[in-house]
Amino acid sequence: MNFGNILSDLRNKANITQQELANVLGISRGTIGMYEIGKRDPDTDTLLKIAKYFDVSIDYLLGHSDVRNPYIDIQNDSQEKTKNIKKDLETLDEKSQDRGKENESSEPKLATTEMVVDKLIKAGLLKDDKIDARIANMLLNSLKIDIELKLKEEEKKKGSS
Repeated sequence: MNFGNILSDLRNKANITQQELANVLGISRGTIGMYEIGKRDPDTDTLLKIAKYFDVSIDYLLGHSDVRNPYIDIQNDSQEKTKNIKKDLETLDEKSQDRGKENESSEPKLATTEMVVDKLIKAGLLKDDKIDARIANMLLNSLKIDIELKLKEEEKKKGSS
């Protein structure tokens, strides 16, 4: 699909007229019509406004990608994985507490980031120096969890002193 078809499709799915979109973008209705039939292309600023309005990437608007907004997909995927990692860590923490207080200080702590890196390597996703945004987000979230756990651990130490 080309830009004009994609724009028309987005506009129709949003149930707005060419005039309504033109008003939002600060251009004429005729210009929208010309975009949709492929007689004109928008300038960079207008392209950005259209992408923001419909919450899609410019790549999607230009027909270079089928993913409407990869940044949302990455964020949602990463947040879901973060929740799963937190659940796993809570389960590990509960299991270590169940083993007895006497062994608590000698129990090895499993670092979330280390766990994520191991899984990524086993999955073949960390082969070289190139890390895509999805993996970078996963690593960042696991690091945040490690920091959160470390801060809680420090609070416990201060409380028991």
